[in-house]
Amino acid sequence: MAKKDYLLDAAQQIRMALDREVNEDYEEAFSYYKNGVDLLLNGAQVDPNKESREAVKQKTTQYLKRAEEIFISYLQDNMSKGSTHLGVGDECA
Repeated sequence: MAKKDYLLDAAQQIRMALDREVNEDYEEAFSYYKNGVDLLLNGAQVDPNKESREAVKQKTTQYLKRAEEIFISYLQDNMSKGSTHLGVGDECA
């Protein structure tokens, strides 16, 4: 995947996360944040530009923190009750 592609794809996922968050669809928002972070992490590994990699890492940290906040605030109780199916343990390890 080209550098431009991974940044565009990740930006689209983050936009979707923000949209879902505004609409209080926290499960979907969390999922889109996870997808966006995954794209950023994988893309940064092969990005030859050190400055770009550092910028991506900083943004990734912000998105991970927001995903964690959503999980703790809105989803964690549902997970313990078994009412959601996010597979958090599998993908966030």
